[in-house]
Amino acid sequence: AITDAELDLALKNIENFESNIDFVLTHTLPQRAVKELGKYTRISHKTHDENPLKLEKIFLALQEKKCDVKAWICGHWHSDVAFDMKYLPRKKMSFYVNYNGTSVAIDKDKKVSEIELK
Repeated sequence: AITDAELDLALKNIENFESNIDFVLTHTLPQRAVKELGKYTRISHKTHDENPLKLEKIFLALQEKKCDVKAWICGHWHSDVAFDMKYLPRKKMSFYVNYNGTSVAIDKDKKVSEIELK
C-alpha cells in the first residue's frame, strides 16, 4: 500500500517540479480511472485496497498544476486495456493497463504505443 509519507512526497514533488510531467507509472490507477476501467474488464476481485483513493489525490494535483500528462501506465489488473478520460478542458489523458503479452513503448517524441512482447 502507498504510505502517507509516500503520498506526501509525491504531492510535494508534483508541486515543486518546474517542468511538465509527461507520464505517470504506478501499480494501480486513481479511483476515477478504476471506475472507467470497470467498463472494459472485470475488476471487482481486485478493488480491495486504498491505493486508488490515494492516487486520486495525485491525479487532482496533476490536474490542478495543469500538467499535460500523456499517459498513466499501470499493471495491477493483469489485463490489456487502453482508454482515454477527460482530464483538463479540451485535453484527455490516456490510461494503459498492460500485462498479458503487451507493453507500452514511449518514443523520443513522447508518443505512446503498445507493443506485443514475444
